[in-house]
Amino acid sequence: MTKEEFVKAVSEGCGESQRMVKAVLEAARKVIISEVADTGRFSFTDLGVFKKVHREARTMNSFGRGPVTSPAHNAVKFSAAPAFTAKVQD
Repeated sequence: MTKEEFVKAVSEGCGESQRMVKAVLEAARKVIISEVADTGRFSFTDLGVFKKVHREARTMNSFGRGPVTSPAHNAVKFSAAPAFTAKVQD
């Protein structure tokens, strides 16, 4: 599903205009990113948790190029809520 398809589906589901839904989704995206960046965590009930995790530097073997070093960096991990996981299993 593309972003436009998602906006259309939500718009039809709640009876709001696609322009309004798109604005709300953009605002929600900004809040989630800001919260994870600032506090390291954002929880959305019945969907899951976004967490900022630190990845240490490591050396990997890249076939054809030999050893490649990945620098230390922060990444985002998503853990699905049990209700979400159960729905996917149906």
